[in-house]
Amino acid sequence: MNGSALWILSRTEIETPVQVIDLNSKQGMAMPFHNAPEWLTAEAMALNANSLWLFSSAYGKIFRASLDGRINSAIDLEGNQPSGYADLLLAPSGLWAATPWGTILKIDPMTNHIQAQIELNIPLTNLIDADGSIWVLSEQAAVLYRIDPANNQVVAQIQTGSLLEPTIVPSPTPRVVIWKPCPNSPSSRLKVGDLAYVTKDPPIPNRVRKEPDREAEILGNINPGASMEIIEGPACENGWVWWKVKNADLNGWTAEGDKENYWLIPLFK
Repeated sequence: MNGSALWILSRTEIETPVQVIDLNSKQGMAMPFHNAPEWLTAEAMALNANSLWLFSSAYGKIFRASLDGRINSAIDLEGNQPSGYADLLLAPSGLWAATPWGTILKIDPMTNHIQAQIELNIPLTNLIDADGSIWVLSEQAAVLYRIDPANNQVVAQIQTGSLLEPTIVPSPTPRVVIWKPCPNSPSSRLKVGDLAYVTKDPPIPNRVRKEPDREAEILGNINPGASMEIIEGPACENGWVWWKVKNADLNGWTAEGDKENYWLIPLFK
């Protein structure tokens, strides 16, 4: 809730993850995002009177937007394999995030600075603000953690029942797995056998080279929106992740992106 509006995160949607319903008129609309990745996927949302935060494990970021949908900043997260759900909680003590890889983050909502990291290393379910504490639930591990927001320490651990068998974590983009091919390269969202296309924002073609190197011979360009198949890789050179791709015209190496943007977007089969 935010005033007379109800904000809903539609986790099964890819291009319109947030809907706003006016409780007076009973009318709803999809939130149009600006300055956003082409497919903005998110698993969790938090908002106050001025800002909206979206947790996107697909991009490894927590995006911050104004309430008119303009993304103005992002908090970069470590690229780890998901093992649980994601959740965001805006409390008087700060913005709290439960990551899918079992880390709790405390973030200053004014500066986007990560103030504390609490490693729980178990699949997490959700966050709760109550009784002056932050509570973290793990249904799979059947445990409830109590965190003191003053010192960012776990002060209690309560068993809630029997352990659950591990389950596949639902995701708005179940085919996207984020991983880090090389320590000094950006995270990747692709693997051999995937289909991808060149992003249309910005509308700049991707160069295809003979070898995975920025100095290698240029074989041609793949235009924005054009698709390709990932046939080999990855190779990590010049701080980029490179994939060997093919389409009807070209067969060579192209870069997935840099530390700021993805140029190749996974194409869902």
